Amino acid sequence: MTIFLELLAVFAIMLGIAATPASAATYNASVTIHARLCPTGGPTTAIFIDSHPHPAWAGTAYKINGHGSKVINGSGNVTFSGLGAATRTITQTAGFQPNEFLHVRAFCSADGGAAKEVSVTSSSSNPNAHFSFYLNAGSHVTCNVYFIPESGA
Repeated sequence: MTIFLELLAVFAIMLGIAATPASAATYNASVTIHARLCPTGGPTTAIFIDSHPHPAWAGTAYKINGHGSKVINGSGNVTFSGLGAATRTITQTAGFQPNEFLHVRAFCSADGGAAKEVSVTSSSSNPNAHFSFYLNAGSHVTCNVYFIPESGA
């Protein structure tokens, strides 16, 4: 019986039929970031309605832990794919950083579900704006990141 199984395995390899490692199936999650610029003084009705049509500044870039930095496209979006399940930290690597005149808020939703606000912070170990969430295997998370400039008045 074992000779038969060995011959069957050799035959499968010769035909190019190989089993996909179980670990490969776990790297099928993705994260899309929509970076948006709110009207000066902040949104007046709803942040999504007032701000979503306005992409953030050209050159704004993000990275996700374990992956290189990517610049947003002309629509203000960037996607990281081929991710595994883990706590993910999104860090803004280029563009205007939050300060006393520019605030940043982020809302993330998984697989089309309700968006939840995540805390955008910076620290001495990571001075760039960043936020974290848990990414499930096979999930697609969309994060809307809103830059809210103050009126200056």
